[in-house]
Amino acid sequence: MFILTLSGFAIAAILRISGFNGNLIVLISVLIEIFGVILCFFIIKSYLEEKIKPEESSKKIKKK
Repeated sequence: MFILTLSGFAIAAILRISGFNGNLIVLISVLIEIFGVILCFFIIKSYLEEKIKPEESSKKIKKK
C-alpha cells in the first residue's frame, strides 16, 4: 500500500525529468494519487471484512 501512495510522486519525478509542463505533471500526479487512495480503501475494506467474518461466526456458535 505504501507503494500505491508514492506512485504519484514517482510519476511526477519521471514527468519532470522528461520535461513536461508543471500543470500536466500536477494533474496526472493528483489523478494517480486519488486512484491509489481508492485502491487502498478497497484493499483495507476487504481485509477487514475477512477479519470480522470469522469472529462473527464464532460468536453465533457460542450463543447457541
